[in-house]
Amino acid sequence: MLLLRGLDAPKQMTAPVQLADVRNMAAAFATNVTIGVRSVSALDGVQFPHDHPVLAALRDAYVAIPGERL
Repeated sequence: MLLLRGLDAPKQMTAPVQLADVRNMAAAFATNVTIGVRSVSALDGVQFPHDHPVLAALRDAYVAIPGERL
């Protein structure tokens, strides 16, 4: 994913999330071409901070990706 390539961050991966693993996550986000990077506030009752530093880094990286000419 282009968004993650330029990010200087700890180990990252893209994988399906099992509910049993959610409690071990520090933050969660959703992204696509229309919404940018949006924090996920909770999954199955597990709360996540909306101001986790990785979310700001992802938002900055998203904004820095050059647009494509149509």
